[in-house]
Amino acid sequence: SGSLLRGTLPPPATVAPADLAGSAVASDSDASGSAAGLVPPPPPVVLPADHSLDDAELDDAAPRRGRRRLLAPLLILLVGALASFTYFFVTRDRTHSYAVPHLVGLGEAEALNQISEYDWTVSISREASDDVAAGVVIRTQPVEATSIEEHQPFQLIVSSGPAPRPLPDLLGLTLAQATTSLEDLDLAITEAEPAYDENVPAGVVLSWMVPEQPGLKAGDTVIPGTTVSVVLSAGPQPRVVPNLVGLTIDAATAALNAQGLVLAQAEPVFNESIAVGSIATQDVAADASVDRGSIVTVAVSKGPDVVTIPGLANMTLPQATDALTAAGLAVGTVSGNPAGIVVEARYQGNVLAEGQVLPRGAVIDIALL
Repeated sequence: SGSLLRGTLPPPATVAPADLAGSAVASDSDASGSAAGLVPPPPPVVLPADHSLDDAELDDAAPRRGRRRLLAPLLILLVGALASFTYFFVTRDRTHSYAVPHLVGLGEAEALNQISEYDWTVSISREASDDVAAGVVIRTQPVEATSIEEHQPFQLIVSSGPAPRPLPDLLGLTLAQATTSLEDLDLAITEAEPAYDENVPAGVVLSWMVPEQPGLKAGDTVIPGTTVSVVLSAGPQPRVVPNLVGLTIDAATAALNAQGLVLAQAEPVFNESIAVGSIATQDVAADASVDRGSIVTVAVSKGPDVVTIPGLANMTLPQATDALTAAGLAVGTVSGNPAGIVVEARYQGNVLAEGQVLPRGAVIDIALL
């Protein structure tokens, strides 16, 4: 009977050891699945105790073991990707907040570098400052230590350097006033060569300019430290006094008025060469330089200073001497008898007659008999 059974049974199935272990695991899981109401798995195949795997059966089981070894790392990668994907979707809507760091006093580039990882919406505004150098952060908005979420606005206020200064109008100011006006604005002043002006008093600003930008005018702006050059008035240009000798008073007055000068008259003077009524002298020499408005005093001629010869006939020498001296004349050479009387008087060899006109101080020679 044993041989008949062996002849009618199908050939035994070849099961690898690994398949046996897998079948045992599957049996456990199938049993639990069956308990849960699932369709029970087919019963395991039991090999006879004396059955052994031949080489063909072992070769058939080898590829299945290789496939299982490849599936293990793929499963690990799949689980990792699934975890990362899950984390991304869980955290993608979560926002982060960061405290504003200390940025005041830093350069613009350095400040931006410090907050680059915070993902804020950063804007930069410029503001003039006399105290903070250009390009340095003056303050932030919000201020330091404030917590700001990602994508929120954040502002850096950066210095653009000192505020421009409006140029003041310096015309008509004294040098001291102009200096104060400029120094109050942190501007410098320098003096150019003074210039004559008929209307602006000496020492008052006649004109000004910024040497580096000559086209600027009052109200235009410059940076602190800019130098302004001022031209002060030297007053009216000096006048050259004309020669007035020999002119009439009217002609001399017109000549002086044309130069902005004033004529004044002194007492007439004797002059042997200038006609009576013409100007004989002036107190300021011709071609002298004087200020506008200066006074030039003149004196007109009243002709030569002459005297009349008194009558000397029959006078003694002392009497004749007294008479000539009183007339403004002088006694020269005396000839003849000193105790006698005057018989002749001469001037420069010419015999004189009573009443004749001679220059004052003329020397008279006397002859006695």
